Amino acid sequence: MATVQVGVAMSVTLIAGLFQMAMRICRLGVICTFMSMPFIVAFLTASATQIIVSQVYTFRLNIQADTV
Repeated sequence: MATVQVGVAMSVTLIAGLFQMAMRICRLGVICTFMSMPFIVAFLTASATQIIVSQVYTFRLNIQADTV
């Protein structure tokens, strides 16, 4: 099972790298100049939050919510 996960991770990473290279060749970085700074900050904050929340189970943190 672990080797399958590693293979999937490597494939996704390779595809993401190919997309980035294609975007660089086509000079699509100019699109970022049309995005507002609050939009970019919100996207990065949401990405970081998603990563942190997904790692809570991995590290088995005992975080419990208080019920009202």
